[in-house]
Amino acid sequence: MTAVFAEPSTNAKLQQNRAAGGDNEVPREEGSGRPKIRNVCHNPQCDGVGRIPSEKRPGNTIQCPKCKGKGEITRAYSRVTSYIDVLEDKSQLMAWGERSVLIGVVLDPSLTEGVAERDPENADDKDWLNRRAKVAKQTAGSEKKAERGTYLHGLSELKDQGEVLPDDVSFEDVVDMDAYRRTYRHFVHVEMERLVVVDELKVAGTPDRVSKWSCYRNRITGEHVSMAYLEEEFDLSNDQWRKDWEFVELVTPDGQIIDEDDLLITDLKTGRVDFGQLKIAMQLSIYSRGEFYSHTPASVRHCRRPMGEVRKDWGIIINLPAGSGEAELYWADLDMGWEGVQVAGKVRDLRNRGKKALIPFSKNALRTELVRSA
Repeated sequence: MTAVFAEPSTNAKLQQNRAAGGDNEVPREEGSGRPKIRNVCHNPQCDGVGRIPSEKRPGNTIQCPKCKGKGEITRAYSRVTSYIDVLEDKSQLMAWGERSVLIGVVLDPSLTEGVAERDPENADDKDWLNRRAKVAKQTAGSEKKAERGTYLHGLSELKDQGEVLPDDVSFEDVVDMDAYRRTYRHFVHVEMERLVVVDELKVAGTPDRVSKWSCYRNRITGEHVSMAYLEEEFDLSNDQWRKDWEFVELVTPDGQIIDEDDLLITDLKTGRVDFGQLKIAMQLSIYSRGEFYSHTPASVRHCRRPMGEVRKDWGIIINLPAGSGEAELYWADLDMGWEGVQVAGKVRDLRNRGKKALIPFSKNALRTELVRSA
């Protein structure tokens, strides 16, 4: 049997197999906050423990100059969202920021004090004005949506682990989480909030979930349940249960079948998704090509672990606008997203090289010999 998105009649409890993500263990670069990722020393002569053959004394080794005897090199990786940011149209965001500043100074007129005395061309004054504008935006509530989104992500994680929500959650939160679970109930989450690195791009980020589509239909009653429900109700050590239950295939927009064992990058978005659709697809496409990363193993060679057979053509977005009580699923076109990632890489490279696009005149540019006309 095949369906695009089945409408189950049983709200089965999901069981999770969550391992520690390790994101908090990763040191950050001062200032930028970029994660510092461990890499094997790239010196082909390095033996993995920081030694290379000695040219002066054959048979002996000396400290590898590249890794300074450590056998590994730590490098600051870009965040996934920062890497792809170069293609984002920020006009809407900039206009929203300008409106927020206006609202902020109306709500708190004292924010205008001292502004007229500042010179926007002076470096120190410019920094002061930037900080004051940021305070004005905060006064207008510019960070409340982001804080609300982070909060809902935390509640969704509790929900997916089968835990009870805190006693102090609002009714609005409960309604949002009910919408989340009803919409997401036929995805089994294999991994949650685990740090992923893509060494090819030197980026790191954390997908919300790595999931499987898990919808089964009773051949007699037509009831739809998830694998988590079947695991609770039946002995799955043999295939007898399959006589009564059939897997409901999920069909992608281009007609591909999502099978039982396929892994999908799935992400929760708590704001609008009509803006920045390409950026979302780019983000998930990078995650789908990554490896899980843990910073703590004794050997750098054990820091990375394959994600498994993750689909690189399609991902899933669940859009839950905060406070709406409604959630909707979207396909994310990862092929288009990866195409955008390649363009972003070229733009970043060109911007770096573009810093030397203008070359000052020099005396060598002037021809000193007399050019005679024929």
